[in-house]
Amino acid sequence: MTDADAKKMAGSVDSLSTKASDVSTDAGPPPSLAMKGEAKADADKNRADLETKTAALETQNRADSRVALGEDHIETTAPPEELTAMSQAAGGTTAGPAAALPSLAGAAPVSREWRV
Repeated sequence: MTDADAKKMAGSVDSLSTKASDVSTDAGPPPSLAMKGEAKADADKNRADLETKTAALETQNRADSRVALGEDHIETTAPPEELTAMSQAAGGTTAGPAAALPSLAGAAPVSREWRV
């Protein structure tokens, strides 16, 4: 390759567009391929096998999802104890909150349809 050819090639690379809008992304229509003979029969058999296995697995998974896994019978290992709130303002020796509790005075009435 001569120096002139190298300069020409470098110039042509420099002139290439780097914008995506200049590139065509249309792949054109897909080719039409017809399945024939043994390929069609094999594909139909494979599809039927897949549908059968899928239905069986769905049935098994539904049954498995309904089995209790012990969530209703949780046994704790810690001994039960009653907790009481202690006020830190009073040195942690008095029970109860240090702030005043809110009252229901002036509160909006609750609709009867929402009461349980």
